[in-house]
Amino acid sequence: MQGRSDDELYSLYLSGDNAAYDELMLRYGDSITVFLNGYLHNVHDAEDLMIEAFARIMVKRPKIGEGAFMRCGWLREFDFTEGLEEIGPEAFAFTALESAVLREGTLSVGERAFEGCLALREVTIPEGFRTIGDEAFRYCWNLERIEIRAADCEIGTAVFNGCTGLKEICLRE
Repeated sequence: MQGRSDDELYSLYLSGDNAAYDELMLRYGDSITVFLNGYLHNVHDAEDLMIEAFARIMVKRPKIGEGAFMRCGWLREFDFTEGLEEIGPEAFAFTALESAVLREGTLSVGERAFEGCLALREVTIPEGFRTIGDEAFRYCWNLERIEIRAADCEIGTAVFNGCTGLKEICLRE
């Protein structure tokens, strides 16, 4: 994808090409972090702010694509904004997310979307949610609690396989 303009890459990303997003992140992620660190004097805060900036670009489309943040081991927090309809397969797999509080309007989580998120302790699924994909939270060893507020949520197979720390599942009555 070398030689393509930022606008071309962004348009490609909006049409479903995740490689275009990766190229934009590679182009600007480090330099934005260094720039922000100059003002914040805290590289972790700078990384978080850089991630938030890229996340806002992604959320202009109400879907987080397949593997969007996969293996981003530094990703501890993510603001799941209202209006985000879908979290694609493996979108946050093997990240360091500590909680996932999905908001109204989120309708589905794809297969293995949060697989291997070892720091994940709590998940909240909102009302109106429709589908939790197969193995969505597989091997989230430290996941202790999940709250499903949706009355008619379809739960895939092996969603909590390997969640050895799971103590509580709260379902809407």
